[in-house]
Amino acid sequence: MQPLTKSPRKAEVFADGNLQKVYEGILQACVDVAEHMRYHTSNKIITANEFGDVQLDMDVQTDSLIFEALRETGVVYAGLSEERP
Repeated sequence: MQPLTKSPRKAEVFADGNLQKVYEGILQACVDVAEHMRYHTSNKIITANEFGDVQLDMDVQTDSLIFEALRETGVVYAGLSEERP
C-alpha cells in the first residue's frame, strides 16, 4: 500500500492557525466534559428549553464547558445550541 502523500513527514497539519485553535478547543472540551461526567452526577432541572425538552443538568453543564473551551480559543465568536435557544 502506498502512502497518500510523498512528504517525508509522517503527518502533516492541514489546518491553518485559526482552525487549529478550534480543533484544540474541541479537544480541550472533550477532556473537560469527560472529567465532568466522571466526577458529577446528572439531575433533572425544572426548566425546559424553548423546544419543550426537559433539560438535564449534565446537558446544560457540558454545553457550558464546550462553549467556554471554544470561547477561549479567541477565534470562535458565535455558536448555537438547543440548550440555549
